[in-house]
Amino acid sequence: MIAGTSTGGIIAAGLSAPKFNPIYETFDELTEDHDEYEYSNLVPIFSASELLNIYKNESNKLFSKPKSWLNIFSNVRDEYTDEGRSTKFKKYFGKTRLSHSLTKLVIPAANENGSHLFTRYDTCKNSKNIEVNNTFVDILMATMAAPTFYLPYQIGNKTFKDGGMYLNNPASTAYDKASYNVPKEKISVLSLGTGYYLPDPSNPDQYSNLLFWTQNQSKLMISTQEYKPDHKMYEELKNHYQRWQVFFEEPIRFDDCDSISNLLELGYQYIEELDYSDKNPINTLVESFNLEIGIDQNNISQLITG
Repeated sequence: MIAGTSTGGIIAAGLSAPKFNPIYETFDELTEDHDEYEYSNLVPIFSASELLNIYKNESNKLFSKPKSWLNIFSNVRDEYTDEGRSTKFKKYFGKTRLSHSLTKLVIPAANENGSHLFTRYDTCKNSKNIEVNNTFVDILMATMAAPTFYLPYQIGNKTFKDGGMYLNNPASTAYDKASYNVPKEKISVLSLGTGYYLPDPSNPDQYSNLLFWTQNQSKLMISTQEYKPDHKMYEELKNHYQRWQVFFEEPIRFDDCDSISNLLELGYQYIEELDYSDKNPINTLVESFNLEIGIDQNNISQLITG
């Protein structure tokens, strides 16, 4: 099971969507797809290291400015168009649909009813229903539609916004979806945060409902449920659950691509700290997976960092 919200949804999708090759041009009246593709049953479209390279080299292309001077000088609060994201997602995911996912997958978005989950489980029950079996492009456009940065994204007659509005940490949601008929002792969960900034570390609860992108709209108060999933998961799984999170000294904007090199350095430092700590959470995590392959534990951190 892989889950991801907002930009984390790109990682989840990249590790779950299969590699594909066009076979021949056709037309499907149900899905309106004009090409027939051959999908891999084993190989995801990206490796973790390939996703890291995209993050380092192409993140800025997800933020496309309006081309019209009328839009630039208008009072519209949203800063970016959908063009940059849409172009990239179409290039990488084509017309691959959720039913093609290589593993169980959960990608949250927000709508008028609260949190909406795009899941492979629900899709496979009715893969021919395109209202459920969405394309990866539409799903990623929906989960990344961060208010004050992008306009809400429309799929059919439904409107979606950034999944982080309600599920900034989807660990417990993924666990609930993955735990059907599976003994609890056979489940391990690694939850990866994207960074956290606390103006006052002595009073973290005061800021637990602020997302980085709300800096554009200071009165926007949205629960990210940062602590509740952690508490639930630690209670449920004990040492079979880990939350890896980097804390920032200064806030970083959602679109601050110039800070990527600093973020990567913080990430590398964090992994090193985990690897050299007395308890070594990396080894604990690997042991909880009951891996029976000949991997030197000293090299685990290198494998994780890519």
